[in-house]
Order: sequence, then structure tokens, then C-alpha cells
Amino acid sequence: MASTPQLTLIVPAYNASECIRTCLDDLLAQTFTDFNVLLMDDGSTDTTAAIGDEYACRDARIQVVRLPHRGVSAARNKGLELADSRFVAFMDSDDRVAPDYLATFFRTPLPDDDMLVCQGVAIDYIGQYRAEYCDYPDTDSTDLAGTIVRHRLLRAGWTYCKLFSLRMIRRHSLRFDTELSICEDLVFVLDYLSHVRRLILRSGTHYRYQVCSDGKSLLQRRQPSAETRRAGVLILARQQALAARFGITDREFLSEIYCEHGFMNLARSASTGNAADSRAVRRELARHRELFNNYYNERLMCHPIVGKKTLRMYLALPEALHLRPHLLIRLRHFIRRVNGRRIRY
Repeated sequence: MASTPQLTLIVPAYNASECIRTCLDDLLAQTFTDFNVLLMDDGSTDTTAAIGDEYACRDARIQVVRLPHRGVSAARNKGLELADSRFVAFMDSDDRVAPDYLATFFRTPLPDDDMLVCQGVAIDYIGQYRAEYCDYPDTDSTDLAGTIVRHRLLRAGWTYCKLFSLRMIRRHSLRFDTELSICEDLVFVLDYLSHVRRLILRSGTHYRYQVCSDGKSLLQRRQPSAETRRAGVLILARQQALAARFGITDREFLSEIYCEHGFMNLARSASTGNAADSRAVRRELARHRELFNNYYNERLMCHPIVGKKTLRMYLALPEALHLRPHLLIRLRHFIRRVNGRRIRY
């Protein structure tokens, strides 16, 4: 193996002692071997780092980096600083990968720069004994608009299942937003896509994303209102810029991408915020009034608390009356709690 590997795999981990062995075992079982692993321990208080050290002693490709607890974005950014390879990829410490996962990226020779390689994912719903699959046909294309729309790539914002050019990341100073703990991966991918000139898709679903049914998923956790609002605003801005750059005019696709993460995060901000947050959401909706009127589709954005009528109230009422939709949202939360229904934020 060359001294400088083809690939650096960045694995952020925080209190992951229950799953990190399985993660590292999966990586050491890869049929593609020209890679190293940066296990970014994000200030864990359990034995995550010690387990990583154990594996590092067994295989020189594994390096444990101990960091103060600053969140997944800071951990990934430090990994990007330390990486020394042609390409980088990311893995969550609680996910699984099949032996051919990394080899799939390198199924054919890859260009050095200005490209993104994507493969599919299997989403395992732990405890529900079911899975969903997102797969792509093998594709190598410079028709960015057609490929993005055909395969809904601006919706697939996760960083796993993607291979990035480290040279391109450094040339454009791309980093994860450390003020976000939700959708930070999508913002990064959208930033990266703004510089891509070639899209390569690989068939196969060798990455298994684990979704727990214990209330720990992001949709079931209450995120700070200011953070979800910031995520929505950043995503809408980047999606509009990419649509303009690639000349994407497909109305259904644009409705999908704007609703699923942009308007959804504004709705989540309204759902979890106080009166001041509600006022801020109203201002953002007013700023995106034309986009909302042209592309909002309630079928594509099913929030159980904040629906189309509530969001339209923010736009229709004068700012002095912004508390009306806010109080309506609080009433709906109260009713769900009284009825014993789970709150989905």
C-alpha cells in the first residue's frame, strides 16, 4: 500500500462505546484496503476512545483523535484538516457497512477533481424489522441538471454514501457549519455540489443507516428553534443558487427540495419556539414569500403541528398579530399531549 492512501474515512464518535466495535470491525473487513480511518472522539465520557486505541494497536490504518466536546461538525472539520489522501468519505459510528462498501466507490478509475461519487443506502428501522432502500443505476455524467433531477440528488443530503475530492474541499475552503447540529451534512453537500462538474453514481446499497425507534432520532428530538430556522434559511438559499446554476426548472422537483428541508425546518422552528422565535419565522417566511407561494406543497411537507394554513397566517397577518399562529401552535401541542400522542418536532 502507498504511504499516502487513496481514501481517508472520517468517523466522528461521541459516547459510542456500544457500537464503535461493530463500526470498526466492518471497516477492517473491507475488500478495498487502501484507506485509513480517523476516529474523531468528540469528548466522549465513556470508553469510546479506549476502544479506538485498542483497534489502532491492531491496525495502523486506524488513528484516534481526541477532541473536546464541540459537536459532530467540529469533529468532521478537524478530520478534514488532518486527512492526507485523494478522497474523503464519512461514516456515522452507529451505522453498518458491507465488505464491498468502499470498493464500490472505486469500481472504475476516478478523476482527481471536480466530481462527486454517490452510492445507495439501506435504511434500517431498528425494532420495526423493516428497511427502505435508495439505489442508483451506474452513471457517469456531466449533465448535472438532468442527473440531479432524475435521481433527486439535492434531497439526498447525507454525507455517508458519498466520496468527496479532498483537493476540491481545500481549494474552496469547504467546512461543516459548527452552529448547526441538524442538516449540517446537507448544507455541506450543497456547498460541495456548487463546485462539481461531474457526477458519478454507483449501484448497490452497501451502507446501512440505523434508525432507532427509541425517540433518539432527530425528528423526535426537540431542536433549538433558532438552529432549525438557520438550517432552513441556509438550505433554501443554497438550493435556489444550485437550481439557478444548473438551470433546473422542474417544478415538482423544486417543490420537493424546498419543502422537505427548507420550509420543513422553518415549520419546526415555529413548532418549538417562543414568541420571539415565532416573530423571526414570520420574517423569514415573508422574505421567501414568492418562493413559498410558488413551490409550497402540503403533500410534500407533512408536519403534524404546523401546516399550510398556519404558515399562511404568518404571511397574511400583520406583524403585530404574529402571536395568533404562535398560540394556535401551542394549543395543538397541548392537545396532542392530552391525547397521549407523540410529539414529532
